[in-house]
Amino acid sequence: MIFISEDGKEIGTIESGEIVTEDVQLDSLFYQLMDEGIPTQKRPGVVSYQDATPARIISYLRTQGYEARSGEKAEDAHEDEAVLENINFQGLKINIENLRGDVRHGKTFHQKMTAPYGYIRRTEGVDGDAVDCFLGPVLESPKVFVIHARNKWGEYDEDKVMLGFESEEDARQCFLDNYDQPEFLGGIEEFTMTDFKYKLKALKGKKITGA
Repeated sequence: MIFISEDGKEIGTIESGEIVTEDVQLDSLFYQLMDEGIPTQKRPGVVSYQDATPARIISYLRTQGYEARSGEKAEDAHEDEAVLENINFQGLKINIENLRGDVRHGKTFHQKMTAPYGYIRRTEGVDGDAVDCFLGPVLESPKVFVIHARNKWGEYDEDKVMLGFESEEDARQCFLDNYDQPEFLGGIEEFTMTDFKYKLKALKGKKITGA
């Protein structure tokens, strides 16, 4: 379940294809969604949306100044983040936290994303969290690029997995487009999907490398 709030006050939830709220803004929200081309059906206290994923609805609500957060404890790391969409990418179960166009917030940065960003479920990176990943546009790509990201001191920090890219150049550019400090870019290794899945398990909690 996703909870919707405005100015810190909870005003509704998103669950099973419905926005449920008793807030007086329901009527305006209904017509706003219609204007966005998202088919809806209205009944007292409920806006049902069709032909749109929860991620699209949440992304739209955020552009309107609403906040959205998950009300369920995640199975993996990043449990404090709202999961917008669950994806099966060639057998990898991925939770998407930021869609393309979303602004990713951190303690010292605010970055508008040019590609979906999330993490691979039931994995563990060197930082103890699930392994982070970007999703590119080529869903059938058999290539996996692992970027060994650096910290501000130029030392190896963690891995960022680039899925859905045809070339190392495309993967590198996506990384650079989503970080305001290019020095975070480290070395890049290419794997086949089969080899990458093996490495994820064999190198749990360690650097994903073919060396």
